Amino acid sequence: MVMTKLRDVLFTRKILFLVLLCIIACIFFAIYKYYEGTDFSKNPYIFYERSITARIGAYAPYAFMDKGGTLDGYVMDLTYAISRVMGVRVVLLSRRLDSPTELAKKHDADVVLCMVKTPVTSKEYDFTAPYATHTFSIFARKGAPPPDMDYIAQGEAWVVNEDGVYHELYGERHDCPLSGTAEEALHDIAQGRRMYTIMETYIGKKLIEEQALDNVAFLQETNISVEYAYAIRKGNPNIFDIFSNGLKYLHSSGQFNKIQHKWLEKRFLLTKRNLEQFFVYAAIALTIILLSAVAMLIWSHVLKEQVRRRTAELKQEINERRKAESRLRQSQAQLVQADKMAAVGTLASGIAHEINNPNGLLLLNLVFIQDILRDIRPYLDTHFEKEGNFMIAGMPWPQLRDTLDSMMEDSIQASGHIRDIVDDLKEFVRKSGDSPSELFQLNDALEHSLRLVRNMIKKSTSRFQMRTGRDMPAVKGSPRKIGQVLINLIINACQALEHPAQGLLLETGTSSDGRSVFFRLTDEGCGISAEDLPCICDPFFTTKRAHGGTGLGLSVSSSIVEGYGGSLSFISEPGQGTTVTLTLPAHRPQDTRHD
Repeated sequence: MVMTKLRDVLFTRKILFLVLLCIIACIFFAIYKYYEGTDFSKNPYIFYERSITARIGAYAPYAFMDKGGTLDGYVMDLTYAISRVMGVRVVLLSRRLDSPTELAKKHDADVVLCMVKTPVTSKEYDFTAPYATHTFSIFARKGAPPPDMDYIAQGEAWVVNEDGVYHELYGERHDCPLSGTAEEALHDIAQGRRMYTIMETYIGKKLIEEQALDNVAFLQETNISVEYAYAIRKGNPNIFDIFSNGLKYLHSSGQFNKIQHKWLEKRFLLTKRNLEQFFVYAAIALTIILLSAVAMLIWSHVLKEQVRRRTAELKQEINERRKAESRLRQSQAQLVQADKMAAVGTLASGIAHEINNPNGLLLLNLVFIQDILRDIRPYLDTHFEKEGNFMIAGMPWPQLRDTLDSMMEDSIQASGHIRDIVDDLKEFVRKSGDSPSELFQLNDALEHSLRLVRNMIKKSTSRFQMRTGRDMPAVKGSPRKIGQVLINLIINACQALEHPAQGLLLETGTSSDGRSVFFRLTDEGCGISAEDLPCICDPFFTTKRAHGGTGLGLSVSSSIVEGYGGSLSFISEPGQGTTVTLTLPAHRPQDTRHD
């Protein structure tokens, strides 16, 4: 079995390894097809003779002055990387971060490093593939109601930063105050001068976090977005190819992702690529993966029957082991119960001896005294007729004569009741070897059991009812063992009652077909939960362990009843009480002839 499991594990690992290899191969295939036709080993611009002049045209995190006065940022690192891989020199015309379009015109720069493609800028510049995408969002003072999206940047409640891309794109549509920078726009909102502004999502969230503007919040994202790219003045195809191919090389080498992850957060800025082409090759790769998966499924189908058979064998083995463990636990439970009953039997024998001796003497004397009273009564009656009324034990003779017989009968019956209880106790704890199967009436076994638990019933409930059937057929078994089961069921029912006002109903009878007799006990106690109900006859299962319960009573009782061909069934709902039914097969006359 161990070797089979080992082979199954190794087979599963082989399949997973093959799937992983297919996935890796398909990914490399898609990447290869995406960059197919681009040869970076021969760079035609490696000896480009003149330097490329560039204007920045961006702000943090794209380009900014650090504390030492040096330009830094995402677009700066990206430009330096293109300069290195393409072997060209990029010269910045100015370190001031002013309007990119105006300075590019003034200084006649070849490239603007960060520009948004618009109808106006497209007339003078060619744009590379975008390296970042910005969405625009609305930011507002906390507690402000949502604005009317049909009137963005309209009215005195709005403010738009003059140096922002949104103003550059849609400035002619504005009808609201302007601020110099994005920071100033957010501060106007924080100080209560304005209520709304629209700007790039990433910029707005970064400024709110960095400047701790607690009363300014992100309100909602719009469907407006812009793409940032390198803008090359028209008429410079070589420079355009340098930056376009440089970006593509950075993508293929992985440098682009490193630079992007250094400066930008994926949740705000997403790189734009030729996704349509990539998705085509990804679809091809996915098709290959699916075909490989289908092939492996067909291959593994041959082994399914063997796996199914092995699984069935394992399940059968597990079930047999569980049954064996259950039988062992039941045997242990019966041994424990037998040991306890043996100890109780030893104790009961001693108690019975100590009670029976004085009780026997008492019963003998009571009968003797009854005979004496019967003999002297005529003399006392004659004396009463001659001498008149006289007193005995403080009572007039006529009154004492009427009650004396009943007093003696009650005393003799009480002594006999003590003797019966002791005999029932001795019978209850008698060893199994002393209790062979015999024919008996279920009502008789119940009567003996009730004598032992009657006091407990009186303490537990004030509403005890008993309905016994008539002319019930006999059952075959041990009256002592069945009595033990009845006592256990009655004790459990009494313990389930929470106060004396709750009732207890005991019934016996014969089934409608006459083939069995039943004992039914219904209590109005706490009930049994649906989770516990299937387990109550399991060995050592108990809900009263904290109160001394062992979980053996119902388990042993169930075994006894099943041993005589009977059954125990339970119906219960929490808070509604419990009904337990003990059923035993009725003895038929033909059974006697076969015995």
